[in-house]
Amino acid sequence: MGRVTRSASSLSQQSRSSEVDENSQDSTSSLTEVLTCNSKSIQPDLSYHRKFVIAKENLTSTSTGVFALRHPKTGTRAYYNFDASGSVQELLEWNHGKRSFFYGDSVVSDGSIVMLSPVHPLFLILRYVVQKAQNRYVSLEDCLDDDSEFPAVKLLLANEKLQKALRNVTDVKTIEDETFYRCNEESLLIWLEKRFNILLESLTRNGDLHKSVLNNPDALRRYTFGVLCDFLPEAVATVLKTRLEIKDVEVFAEPTKNAGKRVAANAMDGDEENFPAVKKTPTISRASKQLQEASKGTKSLASFFTKKAE
Repeated sequence: MGRVTRSASSLSQQSRSSEVDENSQDSTSSLTEVLTCNSKSIQPDLSYHRKFVIAKENLTSTSTGVFALRHPKTGTRAYYNFDASGSVQELLEWNHGKRSFFYGDSVVSDGSIVMLSPVHPLFLILRYVVQKAQNRYVSLEDCLDDDSEFPAVKLLLANEKLQKALRNVTDVKTIEDETFYRCNEESLLIWLEKRFNILLESLTRNGDLHKSVLNNPDALRRYTFGVLCDFLPEAVATVLKTRLEIKDVEVFAEPTKNAGKRVAANAMDGDEENFPAVKKTPTISRASKQLQEASKGTKSLASFFTKKAE
């Protein structure tokens, strides 16, 4: 499973290409349209409009369209490119605000970068399988029935890579030439565990990770699990976390200043609560004493404002 390693700046807050008009009734468009148009306003001459895109070579030429689908983790709108080979790529946008690029002898005003990140198609339907086929057999067409919001998900019905992987995570029955699927939790966890191990090996070999992560097996597994969770519904991620025995980060309370001295004193002298508190008599300076002696017999300032009794 292809995935970009995270960084503290841009990738930790990856903005899925929600910049594309979400109010549009059309859930599909060409990849070129998505990369060149980002508003309904009058567009300039597109020969001068340029955007930096990170993708495999010739991917834009083999694209069959960009479609709005539910994101595997959040269920919200995200955009995916389908190509002729059956592969799927998620559109991710890095946008640092008002920035530009120098490119040759010109300036590219759009400082954002769009990356097409490969996604296994099974992750895109996992939410549907868990919700609709957990306790009963359903056809794939009925399982992917989301016409009200994301009708483009049915384009995955003909995806051979998806159909092959689906048999690895479900129980399958064929009745009168129609195939029905039921989610098998154990098979699903086994498949996800294999994806986890593949990702772990890839990050160890190719990931530009900090030594504190690479040299700590628990931290590396925790990081890998975090990347994988970006493609899993919360319920599935919770069960998988238990199976993989992912350890949470230990949080230690910061010791209170002089706490050690106080504990030692209590151990030597007993419980302080058993002894009455000793009131300290405040020390009066010499100048204060002289002032008190000089003010004897004089009225206080407040006495001039109090009402005399009749």
